[in-house]
Amino acid sequence: MKIFIVDDKNKGQRLNKFCGRILKEAPDSFVYKMLRKKNITLNKKKAGGAEILNEGDEVCFFLADETFEKFSGKTDENKVNPGVSPVESKRIVYEDDDVLICYKKAGELSQKTEKNDISVNERMLAYLEKKDKDTGFTPGVINRLDRNTDGLIVMGKNVHAASVLSKAFAGHELEKNYIAAVKGQKDRLKEGRLSLYLKKDNNENISEVFENEVPGSVRIESEIFCIAESGKYSLLKIRLLTGKSHQIRASLKFLGLSVVGDPKYGDREDNRINREKYGIYAQLLTAYELKFPESFPELPALAGRSIKTELSESFRRFIDGNGLKEG
Repeated sequence: MKIFIVDDKNKGQRLNKFCGRILKEAPDSFVYKMLRKKNITLNKKKAGGAEILNEGDEVCFFLADETFEKFSGKTDENKVNPGVSPVESKRIVYEDDDVLICYKKAGELSQKTEKNDISVNERMLAYLEKKDKDTGFTPGVINRLDRNTDGLIVMGKNVHAASVLSKAFAGHELEKNYIAAVKGQKDRLKEGRLSLYLKKDNNENISEVFENEVPGSVRIESEIFCIAESGKYSLLKIRLLTGKSHQIRASLKFLGLSVVGDPKYGDREDNRINREKYGIYAQLLTAYELKFPESFPELPALAGRSIKTELSESFRRFIDGNGLKEG
């Protein structure tokens, strides 16, 4: 038997939704069958699933351990591997009772794509497992960054926070700012709002950007400003208004600029030189700032806040070595 006490963050939702989040691998039909057979009860009574939960309610699962583990996704295959090291405290940029924001390194996956992958998601979960008891909810990262892009990754620690943050990201309520070092001068760049069209080739995992709509393309929006330039390089601040695959890197290529260190859209010879000179092995593109709206009542601790991370050592070496000082 497993017992879950509904806390403040889980109240207000339907019982069947709560059960579905705990038994996330189970079909809805299984949850309703268990409710009918009183293998899932609410406050020791039979329930139908439509009940709205209150803080302090008791939800009991009278299931065999192997059944519960199978449908909760907590089989050995899905558990955080005991060998996964928790994300280091120095990489925690912000934390409260609801939210965890950390710095993802370049080369690190946001979420695993293969069974044995270790991503920043697993490392954040390992960090939380050392601090918190099981609430029946397994957190997951809300936003994703390309493997070789570093920067801020956000995780909701409970159902309430995960839902609010997911809606905020999907609805573009947050201001997402990036810093990029590019080969090319700002005279190629029309600063300000940029509206283009992007088409993704999923087979080749590459995106192409067009000035006008083409079949299979989607509209993309961003704001780009040059904050420093020196020699053949520029430092850009980019605000994403939409978030499509490789949007920044493909857009800059369309403009005749290339992100320093970018193996897919960049300048190979320039990448080789900067790798040898500055130790750059990934694109100098950092998701460095998240700005939350002034009115954010569902997560008030974040209202009006600007969360920032530092640039990597290799990024700083490149900036210093090329005199790209913000001015």
